[in-house]
Amino acid sequence: MYKQLRKRFIAASMAGMLLVTLIVVGAINIINFVNEKKSINEMLEFINNFSMDMSGKDGKQDRDKGFRPEEMPGELPGEMPADLPEDMKNNRGDGENDDFRRWNRDDLKRGFDRINFTAETQYTTRFFIVEFDSDGTIVRTDTTSIAAIDNDEAQKIAARLYKGKQQSGRDGYYYYKEYETENGSCLVYLDCTNEILQSRKLLLISLGVALASLVMEFILLWFFSKKVVKPVAESVEKQKSFITDASHELKTPLTIISANTEVLEMMDEKNEWTESIKNQTVRLSKLINEMVYLAKMDEEKRELTMENFSLSNAVNEVVMPFETVAKSKGFSFDTEIEDNIDFHGDEAAVRQMVSIFMDNAMKYTGKNEAGEEKIKVSLQRKNKKARLTVYNTCEKIDKETLSRLFERFYRVDKSRSRETGGSGIGLSIVQAIADKHKGLNVRADSKAEGTIEFIADFEIKK
Repeated sequence: MYKQLRKRFIAASMAGMLLVTLIVVGAINIINFVNEKKSINEMLEFINNFSMDMSGKDGKQDRDKGFRPEEMPGELPGEMPADLPEDMKNNRGDGENDDFRRWNRDDLKRGFDRINFTAETQYTTRFFIVEFDSDGTIVRTDTTSIAAIDNDEAQKIAARLYKGKQQSGRDGYYYYKEYETENGSCLVYLDCTNEILQSRKLLLISLGVALASLVMEFILLWFFSKKVVKPVAESVEKQKSFITDASHELKTPLTIISANTEVLEMMDEKNEWTESIKNQTVRLSKLINEMVYLAKMDEEKRELTMENFSLSNAVNEVVMPFETVAKSKGFSFDTEIEDNIDFHGDEAAVRQMVSIFMDNAMKYTGKNEAGEEKIKVSLQRKNKKARLTVYNTCEKIDKETLSRLFERFYRVDKSRSRETGGSGIGLSIVQAIADKHKGLNVRADSKAEGTIEFIADFEIKK
C-alpha cells in the first residue's frame, strides 16, 4: 500500500506540473509567434506603401538604388514640417539620427504609429517586389534589396504565387503578401530567416528548460514523497489491522449468539425472533468475511496463484447452480457460454467474481417496463479477448450511478438493500480481484432502460 500510494502521489503531482509547464511553454511560444507575425505583416505593409510612394503616375518606378531612406519622399534631414506633432518634433536628431527621425515621419504619413524601425532596419531587411498589370503580366521586378534571389528566380516565385488560393502566407523561410494596385497587383516577398530561426530556437530552449524542470521536480518528489505519504500509509495500515483484529474479536460472540439461538430453538419452538437472530448473525458473519477478504486483497504482499485454467468450465460450474434458484423465482434464465476459452489467473478468485455477479443478479432482478424478469449469462471470444456478460432486468437505473457501483458500501437503494441482504461490498471485491489480474477489466453498463449488465473483459491467447 505504501508503494502504491507513493506512486499515485508522484504521478498526480507530475501530471499537474506537466500541465502547468505545457501551458506556460505554449503561452510563451504563442505570444512570440503572434508578435512575430504582427511585426512581419507591418513590415510587408510598410514595404508595399514605400514601393507605391516611389512609383510614378504611370505606374513605373525608379528604384535602381533599392530600399534606401535617402530616396524616401519627405523633407531632407534636419528639416521639420510645420504641421508635425510636438512628440515627433522632440524626436529631432543631432545628425546621426536624422534618418531614423525621417523614417518615423514617413511612417506617420502612411498611418503607422508605432512600428519599431531603426536606422539599421533598411540594411537588415531583405525582400523583393514583383508588380503585375491587370492581365497578370509582370511589368517590374525589384531584387535590389536581396542577394539570395535574382530577377529570374523572383519572377518564377511570383508566377507560382500570383492569384493563388491564399493572398498571403509563408513559403519556406519567406513570407509574402499580394496587394492590389491601380494598374494590377504587387507581390512583396520578405526574407524572415532570422525571425523563423529565432522562434525555433525559443521553442527548443523552452522545451529543454521545461524538460529539465520536470526531471528535477521528479527527483525532488521522489525524495520528499516518502515523508508526505508515510503518515497516510501508516493510517491505512492501521485501518486494515483494525478490520482484521475486529473480525477475529467479532467471530467469537457471533458464534456464541448462533449457538445460544439454536439452544433456545431446541428448548422452545422456533419463532420469528429466533429466526431473525439467526438471519442477522449469518448476514453479519458474511459481511465480516467480505471485509477481511477485501482488506487482504489490498495488501501489496498479497499474491494470487496465477495459472492457466479453463475459463469456460469455471463460469459454467459457477452459473449452473443459480439456474434452479432463478426458475423457482419465476425468472427467465439463459446461458451462452463458449467452450475452450482459457485464462491465466487465479481460478478461485475468478470463480468468486462470477459468483458475486450472479448473486447480485439474483438479488436485484426485477420487472422492467415491459414486465420481463430475465437473467442472461454469456461468455464469448472476441479477437484476443473473452467477454463475460451477466445481464438482468431491473427497475430504472440512473446511468450516472453505474460508475459508482464498484465503490465500497455504495448502494443505489439502501432500503431495498436491507431487504435483499446486500452490504454494498461485493462489487468492491470484484474490482479488487480485477486490479490484481493483468488483462482483466470490469464495468457496468445499461444499454436500455430497465436493464443492467456487468461486463468482465479477459485478455486471452488465441
